[in-house]
Amino acid sequence: MNESVSQNQDMLASILNGISAMIYVTDLETDEILFINDYMKQHFGIERDVIGQPCYAVLNEGVDKRCDWCPCHKLDQEPDAEVVWEELNTLTKCHYRNTDRYIDWPNGKKAHIQHCVDITDVTQMQETLKRNNNLLNTVNRAAGVLLTDSAESNLDSLMAGMELVGLCLDVDRVQIWFNEEINGERAYVHRYQWRSDIGRQT
Repeated sequence: MNESVSQNQDMLASILNGISAMIYVTDLETDEILFINDYMKQHFGIERDVIGQPCYAVLNEGVDKRCDWCPCHKLDQEPDAEVVWEELNTLTKCHYRNTDRYIDWPNGKKAHIQHCVDITDVTQMQETLKRNNNLLNTVNRAAGVLLTDSAESNLDSLMAGMELVGLCLDVDRVQIWFNEEINGERAYVHRYQWRSDIGRQT
């Protein structure tokens, strides 16, 4: 590598290391890492020198070849495209929003660059909202079952409502306990129970 190319790479590395985002660059033919910035190394807990190692082995767990989901498969077909996608990483167990494209690297060759952002908190919030919406809809459905004209004295309607809640929450038991006074003392009396197939076995 001549001095000019080396200086250009050092300058580019300095710029990319100053960015508070995860960025790495790989060789198109070998998938070997040409550069990975300090921010990404810290996030992935990388303390060793990984330049020259395949990205799939460094940034994933249990992967020994180019990932099936690698955006380079698409970029090989459309070299001028930009691929934006999301993943659940096998190593960090975090969710990322990635942007990938091919660029000109200082050594005169094309290279693959990825910019990724950790969106785990956003994804978890969306999943929580989805669960809450599902629960709310289930409670509404259960209330509809329990508030039918005959539900007040209909054990089948009560059990159907409990089953809806149990299936929504993915639990094995739903129980209803009553606060009662027995011999002048407060007591908690187990009145009704729904059990899943697994719950019936225990």
